[in-house]
Amino acid sequence: PEYGTLCLWPLDYLTEGFAGTKVSSDARGRTEGVIFYGDPELTEGVSRNAIVLKGANQYGVVENDRNALDDATEMTLEAWIDVAKLPSDSVYRRNIVGKLGFGSSGDQDVFSLSLVRGECGVKKPKLAFFIAAGSEEDSLGCENAVFSDVVETDKWMYVAVVWNGSTLSMYVDGQLVDTAKTSVKKINPSTEPIIFGKEKLNIQLDDVRLSKTVINGADVLYRYYL
Repeated sequence: PEYGTLCLWPLDYLTEGFAGTKVSSDARGRTEGVIFYGDPELTEGVSRNAIVLKGANQYGVVENDRNALDDATEMTLEAWIDVAKLPSDSVYRRNIVGKLGFGSSGDQDVFSLSLVRGECGVKKPKLAFFIAAGSEEDSLGCENAVFSDVVETDKWMYVAVVWNGSTLSMYVDGQLVDTAKTSVKKINPSTEPIIFGKEKLNIQLDDVRLSKTVINGADVLYRYYL
């Protein structure tokens, strides 16, 4: 079930980090783990514990993913997500897990699994996954994105997004909900960190996985029931 997994953040434990931060380890050992700011807490998750992120001041950063997606022509992102409360704004895009620069100069954005409303023709809150080539000339736009059905609050969802170099697919709770062709063919080297949250959003996250390979629909369903 773990075939091709480069990074696995179970989010089961927190240890003390520098300057009041907390750290959750990478079970694959590829990264130094997620550094959490804002003193977030753990709660009961789908598998052991999960991290609770409330608001923009509680967020996690993987400072160095050690080139996990450099030159990738395939990728899979998996996560268990519980949206505790939907934002009241009529238009927003709020990052849940992403490798992005948040508008800094010379952005090399690669992906963002987000909660969106009022963008890309989405009228009611949905999960969205945006992908880009990791270069300054590219951006996380609606033309390279897939979307879920309307999001329910206080409910764990297993989300898997698979990109095979030409097609992007999103699965929720083991079922395919959207697929789209993309103009992105390869991910360029990007120094952007992987960020958990950092938005005005109340969420819980558990078992986040990043792979440089694709999994098929049967794999997704197996992992969901596992």
